[in-house]
Amino acid sequence: MPHAVLFQTSPFRVPAACFNRLRLLQLRSDGPLEFGLPGLPGLRMTIRRHQWQCWSRPLNALLMTWHDFHLGQRHDLNAPLICTLSVHHSYARTCLHRIPASLEEYCGRHCRLPQETTILAFPSPGP
Repeated sequence: MPHAVLFQTSPFRVPAACFNRLRLLQLRSDGPLEFGLPGLPGLRMTIRRHQWQCWSRPLNALLMTWHDFHLGQRHDLNAPLICTLSVHHSYARTCLHRIPASLEEYCGRHCRLPQETTILAFPSPGP
């Protein structure tokens, strides 16, 4: 990765559904994910195990990275995940608020949640 200027870092809460589904897609692909963001033309995401990156093709620049995911501090899969957001380009501020919805849309297309779940009872010893 080329050297990127760092404008600021701040804590960021990744919604649980978004993080869980992206992690599942990444594990299924057995490598990094790279895709365009729905509704945000020219923006590309690269999802690696320990770092997410958002790139702008028209600007040929890294906009932001999410890293230092606090996996051990989450005790519930439905809880948001805290990480660090690093902003590398001033344009990041204009699209940051739209990225979670775009990621949710991408996940909805590529990693559908099960419609129904069935819980099977563990057989108990008879009387």
